[in-house]
Amino acid sequence: MMVYIVTFIIIALAITGMAIGVILSDRRIKGSCGGLNTIQGLEGSCGCEKPCEKRRQREEVALNKRINS
Repeated sequence: MMVYIVTFIIIALAITGMAIGVILSDRRIKGSCGGLNTIQGLEGSCGCEKPCEKRRQREEVALNKRINS
C-alpha cells in the first residue's frame, strides 16, 4: 500500500510542476498540425510556416494521385 501512496505523490508532484510551468510561461497551449485539423469541414488549419517533411511528402503523394487520376 505504501508503494501506491508514494507513486501517487510523485505523479501528483509531476503534474503540479507541469501546470505551474504552463501558467508561468504565459503562453497558450496549442495543438499540432495533425489530428482534428486534418478533417475537412472543421475549423482550424495548419498554421505552420513551413510544413514538416512528412506532411510535404503526404501532400506531394496526394497531388500526384489527383494529377494521375
